[in-house]
Amino acid sequence: MRKLDFGTSIMNDTDTKPVSFHIELEKLRHTYGVLLVFLDENNKKLQIHYEIEIICTEQIDEQTYILELYKKQVYINEKVPDSLSDELAERCGKVIYPLQLKVSSMGGIIAIANHDQIQQRWHIEREKIKQYYQGADTHKLIMSMDSMIESEQKLKNTYITQDWFMILFFSYMTTHLQQKNILLPWIPYKKGVLYQIEQSIQSHPHKQEDTIVKHKATLIDGRNEDAIFSGIPISIGNNKPAVTGEIDMSYQTYKDSSIVNAITGNSTIVFPSGKSKKLTIEIYHLGEKTPQTSEERLVKEKELKEQEPKPTPKKKRYFIFGKEIKFGK
Repeated sequence: MRKLDFGTSIMNDTDTKPVSFHIELEKLRHTYGVLLVFLDENNKKLQIHYEIEIICTEQIDEQTYILELYKKQVYINEKVPDSLSDELAERCGKVIYPLQLKVSSMGGIIAIANHDQIQQRWHIEREKIKQYYQGADTHKLIMSMDSMIESEQKLKNTYITQDWFMILFFSYMTTHLQQKNILLPWIPYKKGVLYQIEQSIQSHPHKQEDTIVKHKATLIDGRNEDAIFSGIPISIGNNKPAVTGEIDMSYQTYKDSSIVNAITGNSTIVFPSGKSKKLTIEIYHLGEKTPQTSEERLVKEKELKEQEPKPTPKKKRYFIFGKEIKFGK
């Protein structure tokens, strides 16, 4: 299978001299190529790739910003999803975007700023899905979406915490911390698995304009295998063997703004039963693609529509007893 190339890989050798920086989110207007490759204990591969646009549309104050995200077509194993379930899931997912997030300068997602708009889009799409799709699976998916979009907090807790890009993209922003925790969504729609990150910041060895943020982490969740797969917060029967895992991630950032240029690395989780999961991730800034906000898209669409040639109005024709009557000039 062809390996997708979104850019140049981050070098592993870095200067050991620590560097501190401030992230200027107001300069964020990037398109990223995202490649996620999952492997299980049998080396069964699942590859997901897509492009995502992320723009700072507003700086509310020195510590708070509005970011707008727009996810483009998602490909699974280099193909557009074509099964009925995948098609329905994709239609539901598109309702979420454009997604506007209120975030802090430290990477905390405070709120979903356009929750009302997402609800409105879902109500329209919901009726279309009910009209064209039938069956128990469709009903189950609709009920699940209804529940998820019901409240802003619920959407934040059930969608954003399951999105690998958002989890990894925002986790580097707390640059003032040498040690911090992160929850990874290994089991879909279940409680994330807890890792403790040791963070270091260094100069890039070959690109003076860039900085490297390194994340090395160990799984510290404490729950056993059954609890993690069930999504429950505590283990029942703590004498069972521990679950292990690691994270090794590199963030390459632009020195003038400290915004992410690239993220590469991998993460693992290993269960006592022999089951395991590994994620290899590559995220690169696609510098040749400058995104537009939803408002800018609407203006552009309006301009293009106005430029379309207007149809020439047809002259009225008059007939008497089947014969056309022509009037003189």
